[in-house]
Amino acid sequence: MTNLRNGASPALLSRDRILVGAPLLIGVVLAIGVGVGVLRPTLERGDLLQARLEDLQRQQRSLPELERRLVEAQTTLNLREQQQLVLLD
Repeated sequence: MTNLRNGASPALLSRDRILVGAPLLIGVVLAIGVGVGVLRPTLERGDLLQARLEDLQRQQRSLPELERRLVEAQTTLNLREQQQLVLLD
């Protein structure tokens, strides 16, 4: 078996590695940039929708209390209207 390398180790940054690696590195960086550019609005919209959902759930939980207060307010209004009619008559 013969050794065809002349005993020298290959250079870490050879011309071939640079010609293959540089465009590959540039492509990966551009792909990451485009990916972030595309995903960011989607993620922000998802955050907005999540916040809206939480707000609607909070309002839904407070609905029975609001209905109870409405009934009380209507009862109070009817009572005051009756008192006003009594005073005016």
